[in-house]
Amino acid sequence: MRVAVFTFGSTGDLLPFLALARGLVARGHEVTLAAPSVYAAKVAAAGVPFAQLGPTFEPAYVTELMQAAIELADPIAQIQKVFAEGVCRGAEETWAGTKALVERSDLVVTNITGAPAMAAAEAVGRPLITGVLNHGLVPSNHHHFPGLPSFGWLDPLAWRIGSWLVSRSLDPLFNVYRRLAGLEPAYGFTWGRIFSRTANLIPISPALAPRRPDWPAHHHVTGYWFLEEPEAAPPPELAAFLAAGEPPLLVSFGSNTEKDAGAMSALLVEAVKASGQRALLQDGWAGLGGVELPPTMLRIGWAPYAWLLQRVSGVVHHAGSGTTAHVLRAGKPSVGIPKGFDQPFWGEELERTRTGICLPHRKLTAKRLTAAITQALGSAELRGNAARMGEQIRGEDGVARGCEVVERIAKS
Repeated sequence: MRVAVFTFGSTGDLLPFLALARGLVARGHEVTLAAPSVYAAKVAAAGVPFAQLGPTFEPAYVTELMQAAIELADPIAQIQKVFAEGVCRGAEETWAGTKALVERSDLVVTNITGAPAMAAAEAVGRPLITGVLNHGLVPSNHHHFPGLPSFGWLDPLAWRIGSWLVSRSLDPLFNVYRRLAGLEPAYGFTWGRIFSRTANLIPISPALAPRRPDWPAHHHVTGYWFLEEPEAAPPPELAAFLAAGEPPLLVSFGSNTEKDAGAMSALLVEAVKASGQRALLQDGWAGLGGVELPPTMLRIGWAPYAWLLQRVSGVVHHAGSGTTAHVLRAGKPSVGIPKGFDQPFWGEELERTRTGICLPHRKLTAKRLTAAITQALGSAELRGNAARMGEQIRGEDGVARGCEVVERIAKS
């Protein structure tokens, strides 16, 4: 079976689909993963054939785009900007490459921002499977519309209004590729047809996303898709720091950016010092750590989460989907500091499951962060809930379940 896997978005979007692609390769299928140029090395390192989507994206362009988008107050405006200046940048080139790859494939898998892949699958006549990394986006009367508070019995109406607002903003951008494919424009497309009616995969643990009673049968909760990476020897400085005392706190903002990395770093250092914790400060896209650190803190670069998280006491993070998944699998209590995109949803999930604390970025102060760290690490309830959640997630094989659905659709 020849499978084309498409992913558009941040590293947190890429890695689960790369894990699925590698799982399909291991099962003997011919797989190509198509993504923006900045991910070519990551995909190649995983042993999966890579196809570049559209024009070359310099890392600085991606960082600047994410910086500009995340500073917007409106989540819909954030997505619209990334879509317009990312997915739709060089649309003709993206379309040509997408169509050619789909024509050579038997089946298409894409995340729900994959407008070019969706249009190509429809135009060429290939089965389409979608994947959504946020179960809150799948319409249901059993959870409220993401980005809006719960209105109780009015939540179904809120879903209609929220869906209309998102579609009004994103339909014109999806229709860029429908026009290039020679298809009629679609309206109400974003929520009416963004999920495949053949199979939509939800790679979240059932412990976090139990199946909603009103989800159709073609929605499949598979468990997380983790990209397993071989353990590597840590840098000597990191190994020495870990060995020098109690497990430290990890502070990581992942692919989030900060307007003033120095000011944010100073705030984080002040909060951690006041909490009395040893800590690792990961630089990430935000460039954290460019200030003087006390001996109880160490600045680090990239490190495999699966390895690192087993050696820390807890995590302060941006509540991105990928980071939150790794924190939950490790069974660590955490403080989520959501800033934009779907991060507020994951912060809510930490609170709902009582596995962590949510402290919105707009409310962040050193004093509040110190209190949140103290609560997260000091609460037996939070630590116990996080440990039990981690144990269940580690017992799941989401990649295998996802591959089984793909193979079943291919055979049908």
